[in-house]
Amino acid sequence: MNKKVSKDDLVSYVISPYTKKKYHISTKYIKKSCWISSVCESKFFGLFPDFHHPLFSFIRYKKEDAYKVHEELKTVITNSPRNTWFGRFPKPTPPEGWGEDAKALFEEYGLPKTIFGKDIY
Repeated sequence: MNKKVSKDDLVSYVISPYTKKKYHISTKYIKKSCWISSVCESKFFGLFPDFHHPLFSFIRYKKEDAYKVHEELKTVITNSPRNTWFGRFPKPTPPEGWGEDAKALFEEYGLPKTIFGKDIY
């Protein structure tokens, strides 16, 4: 079930037939032309999504790409066991690489540029 929350944001609630858990998939616009799709597990009898601990997050620069990722996430969660999700999910990074707007956001939020000697962005 897809729900429009605001003008462009998209929210879906899906139940995995394998785990019987409810998952909340949210795709929303964040500043500087970035879209983020997040998967959160629902807590408290499936009533409240755990927004503070998303299981996965995916970033895209175009609304169409973000909506496509949203639909892919729904398909994977409803058709695959949880231990196979990593192999079926799309890449969390945009296909065109990190843009300057995303890099500025990372710096604004204080994310490190390298982890274990590897560049992140």
